[in-house]
Amino acid sequence: EDYITRTIQDTREIIKATGMQPGSISISVVPDEIKKIFPLLVKGDMSSIPPDRKWIIPEFMKIRNLILQYDGDELSILNENKHFLETTFSCSISIEKSAASRRGKNAWPGRPLIHIQ
Repeated sequence: EDYITRTIQDTREIIKATGMQPGSISISVVPDEIKKIFPLLVKGDMSSIPPDRKWIIPEFMKIRNLILQYDGDELSILNENKHFLETTFSCSISIEKSAASRRGKNAWPGRPLIHIQ
């Protein structure tokens, strides 16, 4: 429930900041490769992070205080509440796992990426 409430609040803030009336909303949750190394990041065990994922460290350091330490199945929770979200925002909602990206933003545990179209 807290996860859905926070997602709704974040979405409303984006709508307010952009002034857009959404035709659709895309919500992307944390990809498995970030979810797997998240506990290492939280513990500060940077040496155990695989070399091909070290690029995640600077982004994590910037936003570590904003990330919920949430270990639930975000994809399932959002899918279970999809109709409620569509009713709340009066538009279609797509929900997916995001791909980790070296460029741009990434979804984090408890902090999905929200795109308004």
